Amino acid sequence: MHDEDIIHCDLHSGNILVHQDNIKLTDFGLSKKVGMKSKTYTTQSSCFDVTPYIDPKKLRYPKYSLNKKSDVYSVGVLLWKISSGHPPFVNESYPYDISLVLQILQGHRETIVPGTPIDYSNIYTECWNGEPDNRPNMDRVVTKLRALVSNSKIISQLSNVQQLNSVISNEQQLDVGVSNVNYNSMHGVLSVVINLDKTDPKSTINYVSQYSLAMNEKNFAPTDLISINDDTFDDMKSFLIKNLSDWAIRMSTLTEVDLRTQFTKKDLFVGFNDETLQNLIIDIIKNNPGVDKNKILEKCKECLIATASSDGIVRAERSALERDEVNRWKHVYFHQQHHDNIYDYFSALFENTFDEPIGNLVIVNTFSSINADVNSCLRELLSCQVDKLSTYKTEAQLTNRVNYFWSESTDHMLILQCDVTTSNAGSSIKLAKYIIEQFQSEFLTKKEINQIEKRIPMKHACIILHIHRDQEFTPISFNSMCGWKQVTIETLLKNDIHTSNLLDGSLPEIINSTHLFEKILQQEMLWCLSCMKYPSNDRSVNHIKILSEKILDYPKFIECLKIRILEWIEEKSTDDWKYKVASNKKILYPYASFSLALQEHIRTLIRIPMAKILCALERLSATKTFFYVENDNELFEFWQQIYKDKKVVKIDDLSDPKPDGYIIPAENLYNLKFPFSLYFMKQIDNFKQYYEEEIG
Repeated sequence: MHDEDIIHCDLHSGNILVHQDNIKLTDFGLSKKVGMKSKTYTTQSSCFDVTPYIDPKKLRYPKYSLNKKSDVYSVGVLLWKISSGHPPFVNESYPYDISLVLQILQGHRETIVPGTPIDYSNIYTECWNGEPDNRPNMDRVVTKLRALVSNSKIISQLSNVQQLNSVISNEQQLDVGVSNVNYNSMHGVLSVVINLDKTDPKSTINYVSQYSLAMNEKNFAPTDLISINDDTFDDMKSFLIKNLSDWAIRMSTLTEVDLRTQFTKKDLFVGFNDETLQNLIIDIIKNNPGVDKNKILEKCKECLIATASSDGIVRAERSALERDEVNRWKHVYFHQQHHDNIYDYFSALFENTFDEPIGNLVIVNTFSSINADVNSCLRELLSCQVDKLSTYKTEAQLTNRVNYFWSESTDHMLILQCDVTTSNAGSSIKLAKYIIEQFQSEFLTKKEINQIEKRIPMKHACIILHIHRDQEFTPISFNSMCGWKQVTIETLLKNDIHTSNLLDGSLPEIINSTHLFEKILQQEMLWCLSCMKYPSNDRSVNHIKILSEKILDYPKFIECLKIRILEWIEEKSTDDWKYKVASNKKILYPYASFSLALQEHIRTLIRIPMAKILCALERLSATKTFFYVENDNELFEFWQQIYKDKKVVKIDDLSDPKPDGYIIPAENLYNLKFPFSLYFMKQIDNFKQYYEEEIG
């Protein structure tokens, strides 16, 4: 609701209905959009009935406009009620009237129930702070609750069940039993899922030690539960948060002061936000019980590296992190984690996990267009049901489609694509993630039941977040405890050249090893010829046509071009050219991947000397002469010798190429056959005056 800028304005236990493990918020009579004028209670008695849940600002200033932080205040009181088992202030000497209002305005709040975990009580005491600005937002509340759930000492089998009646308020007089309390985020709203005990109308609450909240135990195997001493866990969590945060800051802080404000942690770790580290740490600890904290720290770093951009990894070479460690993570990123395209990533993932008992849930960050044909990318690997979230206008439509995949479709993977810059992306993605998890749970239950009679192939799900690097967006906050892997794959489509191949060696070595030159020559030939302004006649048109066709058919000519161009690049380029591309947003952001930006930089660099050399040859009418001498070894060697002479084929005094930038005189279009005939003719002409003087 808050993600959609809708405020409930009347959150209290009387407006929460529970049926068959599902919770429903009711009574939206006071709800409003952000910015709208608040409605008021119709009677004074109805106001006093819910006094403990009302924002104190509203109690003090009746014209005060209720807002999101007002809902947070109400949730704080609800959280206290869950831990106590009875309505707030029910045992106080003053009733629900003006005297209670005065007490609340003076800062009076309910007493924390003895034995309540300090982390839990801290959450609701922050929520019911008298000053709205000091309260957390709803997403923050949900994140802290999830962290607490995963951190808590969970006991799956309780020998003593405490019976507490009248959990829901006396106002509603609804007695329900709560077997588990599970916190989930849908549309950014806190949903407290209460499981009804159908065998006992008075029912019971199954408590974990010290009233700790527990995730629904049927969703976890006993080995998944964290059962370490609370103090030990707190010490480990503090150690991990401090060290991981310090590591992330050092890796993303560039030594060049001018670039520090241009590139932040979000530019290195895609989708990074304030909750990333804590959620990640909790997830890693949960999945690696009993593992040393230093190993946990390394696993956390590896997971963060998986979300990094490749250009960010290159920029990290000049970060505050030690170079040896940067090189180690650079190797992990480019040679172990498969970031080049979506096919390579899932191929490597399925090689080890295709038959994993619960399948794979993956969130992919990408800079590719949302119109990329993901199905064709993965067709050779497995069958996919690919949908765009934007096509669904209602929750029911999305639910039906996801249900179809898990219950009826023969496809092996569900892929949902979403453009994160759209207005409702955050809530849509959270909703999709929630729905996928619910139907996956049903699918796994069905699979387990039918496994003996019929083998059901495992199914997987993937949410692809399409990011526009040149546009600001709010990173989507995900709960890392739900088993979703997260990875950044900059371009989904296969690329002929992997990024790692462009990072090893000098620029001339890369051009030679990846066969880029021949490809670039083919791509840039017409552009280079367009930089020469020939006379406007049929002869020029025919000449250009011959050059564009024949040059690419003569390997020896291509090799001659390549030698001179690589020499020029060796002189002009610097060793940090990859870093310069990675740290220049104007070069970087127009392309879907760092690999494409690097290739474009190389192509732009190569075509400068290429156009200059062709211009110099054309002004000497020497290009076409090569076509006549290639098979004559002596003449070919002679052509090569003159070509290599930089005083003859001069390019340093030429300006940078641009269309029609080089004038080619009409007399340079001779159909000469002898190597560099025009050059020698001009040299002879230079001696004409001396000759005439001599014979005179």
